[in-house]
Amino acid sequence: MDTNTFMGILISCIAVLGGILSVTVAIVVKPVINLNRSLVELNTNIKELNSKSAVLESKVEKHDDAINDGKIKLEKHELVLQTHGKEIQDLKHRAS
Repeated sequence: MDTNTFMGILISCIAVLGGILSVTVAIVVKPVINLNRSLVELNTNIKELNSKSAVLESKVEKHDDAINDGKIKLEKHELVLQTHGKEIQDLKHRAS
């Protein structure tokens, strides 16, 4: 085997190894990189959803407090109405 043949085989082997390496990168490494990118986006979306959920929860708590205050006021007014109703009934009985 002369040097030209050896150099040809060596260059062919380097080209084949380069092809194998590029195929390995395309098959293994790129999907892993894409998966990593997708996971980062997913984590970002989850954090955003958690922050939105916290905001909504605080709004719900505020509205719940307002509803409870309204219920308390309503109960007080109902008691006042009952008291007035009884007073009206007593006045009607006295007037008769």
